[in-house]
Amino acid sequence: MREGLAPGAEVTVTIVEEEPPSEKVLSLDELFALRRPPFRSGAEIDAELRRQREEWDD
Repeated sequence: MREGLAPGAEVTVTIVEEEPPSEKVLSLDELFALRRPPFRSGAEIDAELRRQREEWDD
C-alpha cells in the first residue's frame, strides 16, 4: 500500500515492457572465462600478503 492512498481505494496498475539493454548480455561460460582463476600459486599468495602488509604499514 502506498502512503496517501485510502485503504479501500481502487487503483490502476500499468505494466510497460522495457527495451532490452543495448549492451550484450554475457553467458555464464563467458563470465567464467573473464574471471580470475580461483587458485593461485604459493608465490602469488605470498606476493599478495606482502603487498597488503606494506599497505598496513603506510
